Amino acid sequence: AAPGEVCGTCGKERHEAALLTSHHYSVNGDDLAGADLEGSYYGGGGGGGEASRQRRCPRCGALQHDVVGTTRDEFGGSLSVAGAAATLAATNLGAGVLSLPVSFRYTGWALGLVLLGVVAVLCDAGLVMLVRCARQTGHASLQQIGFAYYGTAGRRAVEVILVVLLFFAQIIHCIIFSGHVHHSLVEWGAPATAWYANEAFIGGCVLALLYPLVLLRDLSGLKFTSAVSVCAMCFFLIAFVVQYGRRDGDGDGDGVATGLGPGPDVVAATTRPFDLNVDSLLALSILAVAFVCQFNVVTVFAELRDKRSRDRMEWVIHGTVGSALFIYVLVGLIGYHWFGAATLGDVLDQPQLDGDRVMDVARLAIALVMIFKFPLIALPFRDAVNEVILAGKTPSRLFLAVEMGITLSVVLGISYAMKSLSKAFTLLGCTTGIAIAFMLPAAFFLRAIQRGVVSGRWNRTAAKALSIAMLSFGAVSVPSSLVMIIYTWNRKDVN
Repeated sequence: AAPGEVCGTCGKERHEAALLTSHHYSVNGDDLAGADLEGSYYGGGGGGGEASRQRRCPRCGALQHDVVGTTRDEFGGSLSVAGAAATLAATNLGAGVLSLPVSFRYTGWALGLVLLGVVAVLCDAGLVMLVRCARQTGHASLQQIGFAYYGTAGRRAVEVILVVLLFFAQIIHCIIFSGHVHHSLVEWGAPATAWYANEAFIGGCVLALLYPLVLLRDLSGLKFTSAVSVCAMCFFLIAFVVQYGRRDGDGDGDGVATGLGPGPDVVAATTRPFDLNVDSLLALSILAVAFVCQFNVVTVFAELRDKRSRDRMEWVIHGTVGSALFIYVLVGLIGYHWFGAATLGDVLDQPQLDGDRVMDVARLAIALVMIFKFPLIALPFRDAVNEVILAGKTPSRLFLAVEMGITLSVVLGISYAMKSLSKAFTLLGCTTGIAIAFMLPAAFFLRAIQRGVVSGRWNRTAAKALSIAMLSFGAVSVPSSLVMIIYTWNRKDVN
């Protein structure tokens, strides 16, 4: 165990792992069970107070009084339930929708639907687990929850996962919005080599416009841009479905729609219901990050304006994941049915869509989704990095300005060099996407179960079984998917 604090009684150095074994909590001196912690925070006539825990020194046996949270500082903000739903939906929806069709190509549409449904259910459960862990510990960040359950090792593990996940997520979003704006400009007559159509130039201009937003202190200031992002996603969805129905399916070039069924010569005829092979592991990496908003869910929960709003958070989660699942199923099936074995890693890069003015506008809508979603990723990344390098100290405005300027420059450079969306997605999924979607919530919840977050013998047994299943799923998926992406990195049919 890592060295910890010094015991106030015997003066010996204590170890943090040994200090986190007691379940004795109090608020302003009033004893309570750990499972009732949040209720004591918000019940009654306000005023607040400190939540503390008594921990026993393993050497001398003396009880130590440690503050683990406060009633007002960590929870409570200006976010409404509608704002929370918009923020969580904007975090959830986005880049994943463009790679769902190629994941169905890797697995077949039937197996892809099964895997997508399983991932959606597990991610929904993981989000609920994180919210309940936040309630129990009284903490408003994953790092603090990790420390409350696993000490310094838990906090460090969360910090590594968040930094890697959010760094690659920024790169993915930069690839998408710069690539699709470039594509639309070329479709509208701009020379592909023109300086103003260069992807690096486009990405730099967009990131410069986003720069003030990534300097905000919290997520509540992004609720309106989140709403715009959700509206843009709805426009893309409508345009994609409409153009699929209007496509020239018989391939005679007359532009006459042939209905929703595949024509005799279209590549959709090569679609399969089941295609289980080693490439299916690539699909699992893509699907794993399709519902990832775990890095924001605790922050969104903590910024809700009152206890009544926080009590509705689990319904917000169910609605957000359910809506995302509907959109992903629709786009995944249509995209794979439309392009079949020729489906690319980014469905909007299909050459069959070139010259379609509606889809050009849809590309810009997706670019807008990615642009307004970018700060929802950049702010948690910044906070995760600062948690490590500043050890909890509040950074100055100048520090944030310099830090985010460097971060955006590095993201722009790597995104321009990488360019492949599906490779970035699979790399993200098989490293930290699976870890934060399945393993981290399950590991936290196992400790929360020990502290009484679930009541009833059968409920505890079911919760433990689900948590162990999620941990096992992640432990198998991470190394196998990582080996697969390295093995297929230079294959031309994996785009």
